[in-house]
Amino acid sequence: MMPKTHIYFGILFAGLIYLVFPVIGIVGFLVLLSASILIDIDHYSIYVWRKKDFSYKRSVEWFLDLQKKETFEKRVSPISLLHTVEVLAVIGVLAFFNQIFLFIFVAFMFHSICDTGLMVYEGKFFAREYSLIRYLKDYHHPRYI
Repeated sequence: MMPKTHIYFGILFAGLIYLVFPVIGIVGFLVLLSASILIDIDHYSIYVWRKKDFSYKRSVEWFLDLQKKETFEKRVSPISLLHTVEVLAVIGVLAFFNQIFLFIFVAFMFHSICDTGLMVYEGKFFAREYSLIRYLKDYHHPRYI
């Protein structure tokens, strides 16, 4: 999903949660909004690491190009750590101890559901690895090379 779309959806989602649960306050609203957008920092950091380029615009274009090359038989997109079930699980556990992590968990889940919905719609559900453990286990599999 394009960054601009995540921003719009994040505003709508955080605003709706704030309207339904005003007890979260402005801090909860801001954490929900920020986390639903900033989860994609993993995409940008991968681009910066691989290309040694800090251009956000070129990083988006690079990932869009990778997605076009993606097939079920061969994955070309690197793993996005913040989008894995393991990271979500850790944040989910931390949510039991601190409310901020609950907001982050909810925002990350919302973001992931939006991404997954779009990938299913586009017929590209296979394009992302959802588990870090599976990725590390199958790293040398032809689908990842």
